[in-house]
Amino acid sequence: MVMIFMNGVLIQKTGKTSKTGLKFKPKRGWKSIWMKKLLLTFICCVYMFWNAASIPSFASEKPETPKTGHFSVGIGWEILNYSEHEPDTSLDSVAEVSSWTVGLDAFKQWTNIFCGFKGIIPVHRVDDSEEWRVSDILTQQNSLEYGWTRIDAFLGYRLKPFFNPYIGLRWSESEQERTGFVVLGTPVEGSATEEVTAWFINLGIRGDILLNPLWRLYYSGSYFEAISSKVENTNLPEWKVTDTDGYAFEFEGRAEYACTENISVVFTLYGGQMHWKGSDWAPISGNLVKWPENDTLYFGSMLNIRWLF
Repeated sequence: MVMIFMNGVLIQKTGKTSKTGLKFKPKRGWKSIWMKKLLLTFICCVYMFWNAASIPSFASEKPETPKTGHFSVGIGWEILNYSEHEPDTSLDSVAEVSSWTVGLDAFKQWTNIFCGFKGIIPVHRVDDSEEWRVSDILTQQNSLEYGWTRIDAFLGYRLKPFFNPYIGLRWSESEQERTGFVVLGTPVEGSATEEVTAWFINLGIRGDILLNPLWRLYYSGSYFEAISSKVENTNLPEWKVTDTDGYAFEFEGRAEYACTENISVVFTLYGGQMHWKGSDWAPISGNLVKWPENDTLYFGSMLNIRWLF
């Protein structure tokens, strides 16, 4: 019996397998010229707004209408540590990949009611090596690209500056692309792409504290429970997993510096974990197929320009 782990899907099959030469996809890293230009443009914008500040304060010397909303856009870097575990076959895999991201954020408050949305979109994925082991024995290696897009919308009630509960929804789409397979030491041609789309319900708290007229700190903590999901794989068009159990949690901290009355710069750090229980074994074209239990530990940073209104 031969086990092949094609893009997160475990396939058990009998018989001979055809193995041909291996073509590894080269690392792309920083050679993307347009990404360099995007980063340079963003840094120049931050520098311009910073030097344009004539009165750097959240509150000016004369009474002003309080700012109750904002919109921000930023660029960031995200690390995804992905692993799979299948106790039936003593299978474990691990990979650490990264990507450049773009972040969007909007917020509005009316007295005690507030709402908002935020999104993180990967714009340049950096691939890395993934290893698969059965009973601690290396059985497969391949190259992995992993990009995760998510958009959150929420509605909450302001109790105190530092404690404000909210509820919301998250739409999530993760895409994993694998190439350059080496199975039991033998190169194997091929590629596979897996997509996981899901809806989560979101419960969380957030708050902020004003340190001085220039600096303000924010925090938030969220728990996400999957209410709908779908898993598809390009190598198995007739196979699909729906509504498997999953959850996620996330913590975020931000520091905001006032450049002008209406413009600020925000630095964000965030991290969390997404977990999927996986699927049961299913017969597909004479083989048994399963989506293993898996986890994504993630950490990211982002620099935003924020417009207050």
